[in-house]
Amino acid sequence: MTPEQLREAAAVMIAAAEGKQIEFKSKFGGNQWSLLNVAEWDFSAWEYRIKAEPRKVKVRLYDDGDKTGPVVFIVPNDPIVGDLHPDWRPVSDIVEIEVKE
Repeated sequence: MTPEQLREAAAVMIAAAEGKQIEFKSKFGGNQWSLLNVAEWDFSAWEYRIKAEPRKVKVRLYDDGDKTGPVVFIVPNDPIVGDLHPDWRPVSDIVEIEVKE
């Protein structure tokens, strides 16, 4: 293992020791993350990660002017969003939702 891989493995094991939930998937074609129930490690065959904790974000619904589609979700103050299109109209209050990843 490289020093970076060792640091990542150590961070996952420390998180497990602290009681955080750990997920794993196969390095050989698996794309489904599963919850690790027993802390048995095999970093040559499995990838591990700390399970993401749900977080709350504030969103508002906008009408994007497309008569055939739904409104668009926008996260206020998100630097990825940038400036909104001038034709978009808010159609809801700002609400808080929980996202898992």
